[in-house]
Amino acid sequence: KMRNIFEVQTDVAKKIAYALKSKLSPEEEARIDQIPTQNLEAYTLYKQGKEKYYQYSRDGYKESVEYFKRALGVDPMYSLAYAGLGDSYGQLFRATFDTTYRDLAYSAVEKALKLDENLAEGYKALGLIYMYDNNPNESLRNNLKAIKLKPGMLDAIANVGLRYLGKGDLSESLEWLNKAIALDPYHRRIKWHVGRVHRFFGNIEESEQVFLDGIVKNNDSFGCHLGLVVLHQQNGNNNKAKYFLDELFRLRPTDNRIHRVASQYYFMNEDFQKTKEHILLLKEKNINDLIALAFTEKKLNNFKISEDYLNEAKKIAIELLNKNAKNPLPIRSLAFINIMNQKNDEAFQLLEKFCDNGGLDYKSLLSNPIISKIKNDKRFLPLIDRIMENIDREKIEAGLTS
Repeated sequence: KMRNIFEVQTDVAKKIAYALKSKLSPEEEARIDQIPTQNLEAYTLYKQGKEKYYQYSRDGYKESVEYFKRALGVDPMYSLAYAGLGDSYGQLFRATFDTTYRDLAYSAVEKALKLDENLAEGYKALGLIYMYDNNPNESLRNNLKAIKLKPGMLDAIANVGLRYLGKGDLSESLEWLNKAIALDPYHRRIKWHVGRVHRFFGNIEESEQVFLDGIVKNNDSFGCHLGLVVLHQQNGNNNKAKYFLDELFRLRPTDNRIHRVASQYYFMNEDFQKTKEHILLLKEKNINDLIALAFTEKKLNNFKISEDYLNEAKKIAIELLNKNAKNPLPIRSLAFINIMNQKNDEAFQLLEKFCDNGGLDYKSLLSNPIISKIKNDKRFLPLIDRIMENIDREKIEAGLTS
């Protein structure tokens, strides 16, 4: 019975792999044919764990951990279950910023690869952990290794696209994400990221259509609703943005992340009381939440609290940049902090560095209340022009313009 199950799976895997590569090596075929466990109960528990994982929610990740642990209780040599643990713990690390989960993730993947040094899922999980541990180059390397071992591996293909997106290489990102979409046209997260790339390109109608297509298939898609909120707000349509924000609250009433979406919406509209209300409802606050909260408290004349939040954000930004000095997101965050501290020269140096390292979301700069403090500086418009030139170059490379 187990062999029949895996024969069907390997047949599908081979068809996908052949669609991506004209020919598979004997080693690649052997890896696809490999049976990961002889125990039906362990396999069933593993599949249930993956189903929970693909809910892409904190509760789903926690539930998936329990299923993977139960699978290992039945078959302690089940390497895929260890890789699954690595993925789930990695996502929990991202969601909570608790380094205990990061350490558990690395440990689980180490066990998976010790059992099977050619386990594509193990390298994919390692790539995920490295990304959330602020090491995008190692993340890219491990995802590419996973694809080399298993050419049709959807998650790894999509993750390569995301790594290139993080580097500001929109054309390469779109190429990889389109490969992933071809394998699963309505994957809820990949659909969101494709829409994001088109938003960065400035393809507003294309971006909107991608997000709407994602909602047709997955009507409660967090990513696609988030994408529509950001897209419409950045392009001056607050009514549409508010509609999709309200839809998120209606469809996912217990999803704490929506308070971040709401806080960002109200922050961009300079409704600082509502911004504060929603940020304070977040279970964990990231660096952007802290900066927005610092700015908000200052606007509400709570200067000491503002300073405390800003110092906390600065500490996080420096820690992130000590691990990866080229990460554009903490570079931008540190620029915002300098603007709030009235250190505009330092801020512009950081914004230039943001641009140098793949920062492309100029519309988020234009719509951010913090940036309003430097918009009249003669250095600001040339910075925006430079980012737009980088985007135009990427559009040409992607074949989206002549």
